[in-house]
Amino acid sequence: MIAEVHNVNDRCTLILGDMRECKDVLKEVDLVLTDPPYGVRYVSNHRVEREKFDMLDGDDKIDPEWFWFCQTVKSTGAMYCFTNWKAECEFKRYIAEYDNIELKNQIVWDKLNHTAGDLYGTFGERHEIILFATGENFKINGVRPQTILQFSRVSGAVSVHPTQKPIDLIRRLFTAVLEPGADALVFDPFMGSGVTGIVAAERGHRYIGIEKDARYFKSAYREIETVALQQRLF
Repeated sequence: MIAEVHNVNDRCTLILGDMRECKDVLKEVDLVLTDPPYGVRYVSNHRVEREKFDMLDGDDKIDPEWFWFCQTVKSTGAMYCFTNWKAECEFKRYIAEYDNIELKNQIVWDKLNHTAGDLYGTFGERHEIILFATGENFKINGVRPQTILQFSRVSGAVSVHPTQKPIDLIRRLFTAVLEPGADALVFDPFMGSGVTGIVAAERGHRYIGIEKDARYFKSAYREIETVALQQRLF
């Protein structure tokens, strides 16, 4: 597909297209914060408009070509990449191929509520993993954070995306790497619900997001635009 570039304002660019076709969009960013498909054919039990979410496009397998976003992280920058225990090893292997960053932590997001699934043969899963990597000159912003973060998952009654992450969790991840108002560039090549872009706009950072599903792109654009334009009023 041919990517469509939409400028919300002079600090926020949203791209409707396949991120694998957008490698020339940018070279160096201060923060990558993204949530690729995990390659597990996930179908949420949450419902939107009384219908279940479809399986995410591309979630049938992990594509090594996704991980070009690693090369965009500058020497003073950082990257957060969501995954789960089934995909973690494969994600780490592909990330490790990029020598501009180094994996530093496995962060555990405790969702404070377990998922469904096999109620009789498995433990109830209530966490996801966030891989944290940095450039060689990166320094933590403020007090050193801990590797377990507890934030309730987004309720199905309000979610607009099957793997939507809670905004307070994303805000916490930002806090550890960027000062509010810093002239920093944030990149999310799997934009989804747009929560990374919303937080970037709240905090006054520049942002580039890519999303291939037109339905989610439209929703994310609307939410990010609202916050970005409000911020310009103050």
